[in-house]
Amino acid sequence: MIDISAYIQSDWAWHNINLATLTIDACAIPFVLIGAFLGIRLVKFLPEKGFRIFTTIVTIISVLVMLLT
Repeated sequence: MIDISAYIQSDWAWHNINLATLTIDACAIPFVLIGAFLGIRLVKFLPEKGFRIFTTIVTIISVLVMLLT
């Protein structure tokens, strides 16, 4: 979900939205859609306990990558 008011505020206050940032955002759209599709399939495939374990592990990995880079 896109928060349009945050987009407008970012452009108005910090002038950080330009053609380059919009191009990067547009390039991300297919990956967001693929991720949503795969996420829906994964939820149907895994039992709830397995899904909770999976999301916890992926979250921990994501936090570690952000902290270490």
